[in-house]
Amino acid sequence: MSQQDAPSPTAELLTGSPDPALKERSQPTPARGRRALMTWCSGLIYSAITITLGFVTTPFLLRYLGEDRLGATRAAAEWFSYILLADLGLGGTIAALLFRAKSASPESIWSTARLGIRLQTLSLLVLVPGSLVLAWFMPSLINVPPELHRELRVASLLSVAGILAYPLNVYRLILEVSQRGYLINLGLAGHSLIWTGTAVMLAWLGWGLIGQSIA
Repeated sequence: MSQQDAPSPTAELLTGSPDPALKERSQPTPARGRRALMTWCSGLIYSAITITLGFVTTPFLLRYLGEDRLGATRAAAEWFSYILLADLGLGGTIAALLFRAKSASPESIWSTARLGIRLQTLSLLVLVPGSLVLAWFMPSLINVPPELHRELRVASLLSVAGILAYPLNVYRLILEVSQRGYLINLGLAGHSLIWTGTAVMLAWLGWGLIGQSIA
């Protein structure tokens, strides 16, 4: 079959006749089964670590921070989670592009990854200003005593720095489409241990809300 007669990707999607090579690569293999099992097991480990850390550390955080500061920390985190909705599904689109590139060649994956990083970097033009506005008005959104208003605002503004790492989420998507979710789960488990330990230590040192935002 000549190049002119070869079916295009669009035609394959319309006719429901995928490339035989692509279909062969998509078939289940023992390696994929092992990776799926490892991802499931690591997910259980991550969940167990997260639940255990919550039970163990919450009493210490309540003692060192107090109910108002701990509640404000959790509420502010929930508010900031809504900001990521402003990417309008960009992460899912990049994941789909990476999955399609994975079936082509390694060069296509990294080319798509660079495109994803550029797109998510551009999304910071919306996410960062929105986060700064949200952080400034955080004392009005969360019911805390007046003496905590300034501390909550400063802590929220410091938390905006974490959004600058958002474009690096592309590397997580690469692991997901490569069926290496177990690496993500293990990384998240390690992050939980480090973050929780740092948060408890800074609370014990009396850093309050600002310490929690740094952690």
